[in-house]
Amino acid sequence: MGLFKFIKRLLSVSETSIKDSKQSDEVTVSAEIEPYVSPKKPATKQFQEGGQRKSTKLSWQMYGKNPTRETDIVIGFDFGTSCTKVIIQDGVLKKAYAVPFNGVGCAGNPYLLPTAIAVDYDGNLILGQGGELFDALKIKFLQNPDQSIGPFNGVTLTAAEATSAYIGLVLRKIREWFWQEKRSDYQGVKIDWQLNIGMSSRSYADKILKSQMERLALAGWNLTLKPVDEINVSEVKIAMVSADRQLSENIFDEEAQQLHPDNICSIPEIIAQVVGYARSPMRQDGMYLIVDVGATTIDVSNFIIHESDGEDLYTILVAEVEKLGASIFHNYRIACAETIIRKFISTAEAENFRQKALRTLGLAYDGIAPLPNIEKYFPALSREALRDYRKNNEEFMVECSRVVRKVIKESRFRRNPNSPAWQEGLPVFLCGGGSQIGMYKNIIPHAQKRLSHAAFSGFDQKQLPKPVNLETADIPPRDYHRMSVAYGLSFPCIDIGEIIPPGAVEDLVANEKILNISGYYVDKDMV
Repeated sequence: MGLFKFIKRLLSVSETSIKDSKQSDEVTVSAEIEPYVSPKKPATKQFQEGGQRKSTKLSWQMYGKNPTRETDIVIGFDFGTSCTKVIIQDGVLKKAYAVPFNGVGCAGNPYLLPTAIAVDYDGNLILGQGGELFDALKIKFLQNPDQSIGPFNGVTLTAAEATSAYIGLVLRKIREWFWQEKRSDYQGVKIDWQLNIGMSSRSYADKILKSQMERLALAGWNLTLKPVDEINVSEVKIAMVSADRQLSENIFDEEAQQLHPDNICSIPEIIAQVVGYARSPMRQDGMYLIVDVGATTIDVSNFIIHESDGEDLYTILVAEVEKLGASIFHNYRIACAETIIRKFISTAEAENFRQKALRTLGLAYDGIAPLPNIEKYFPALSREALRDYRKNNEEFMVECSRVVRKVIKESRFRRNPNSPAWQEGLPVFLCGGGSQIGMYKNIIPHAQKRLSHAAFSGFDQKQLPKPVNLETADIPPRDYHRMSVAYGLSFPCIDIGEIIPPGAVEDLVANEKILNISGYYVDKDMV
């Protein structure tokens, strides 16, 4: 089976003039498109809908009537395709905490929470495996927020409603952990909460989708304010109506502990991923590439980190997202293995393998754990069969490399051809849960080899540094990259800096010398 046909069948979803002609990464923003500008902290404006002071279990505040001090805490909510990761950060104490999801998180790593909800037999929406599972939330939301899903135990809901319910359930877990672990530190403290949620770099330019994500996050917060533990579809609908009113009138009920709409922000995940690096001693201004390998997609972005008047600027030049993530690779390998067994052994054995793979390998693999070793697919096949199998793996890797080369070609010859990084080496970060799989580690060397005739000196691969203020000893530095988006999201919007989307950056017409060498760039895989 061809790779393109396989991916199409598996999933149906698919995401400034550079003014100095010298060796520079400075950019000029087009006046026709307004870049993202971080909102200012809102003034309090209230409306009353009744309601009583929430119990300790359901309250976001513990200060009582006379708080001794006030602080800002930001929830960095990395809403991933396979798993969600959360880090909260105290802006006054400069301390960040990764939130574990004990009991409902992934086996072996409680900081990873499956992006799925279940409907129990009473029709309530819950986290975990206690009912009929509704997974692939993010994919379904990006496909069509209004599509109906279900029924699950008699419950039908839209992708938007399921996403909002999930956000609300996760926020409850965050609050529960916070008061269990940090209660003594924040007794008598008034907390001003903020919520930042990640989006893909490509989706970030979609203003409708961006607004929809912030609406669902606001509704999810509202679901945490209800006086009972259970969440059902009717309550989700009510929370969304309340969020719509807040957004249309730009209001909130502080007494009821609602968030002001301006305290919820959606931020490009790729930019959030490097915020920690941009604030570290390792930071160097200039152009970068980041390859984020998720469960379903790889997200490849080329951007510039620079500064203006003391504010960080993140200029996104090129962003590509394709369905070539770890779970796609896993399913592709199973499909290829079935074909090879059918060819070299028998149709009956191929069918037996497929059933076994679905029971043991396919279902066991959650888009997070390492891929099974190749010998588990082929315990007793010939060298010729193994050679065919490895060839299929190579084809998938080449397709991933093509996405990287596509981004490089676009930036090298159209978006930012005069960057010094083309001669000095382009810094690249390989991140995400799937990035530790051997096949994905080969993407960067393969792309560099194919780009050898593109007037490009190569990549300078770097590791994202674990922030010193992240108080989580059981996340080693080598694994921090999986939490890096959540960490970047845990800063106030006004402190992250200005994010300039690709549409606000005009192409640069390169000088003649650079244009003349473009003829040497010949790569059939880039056509």
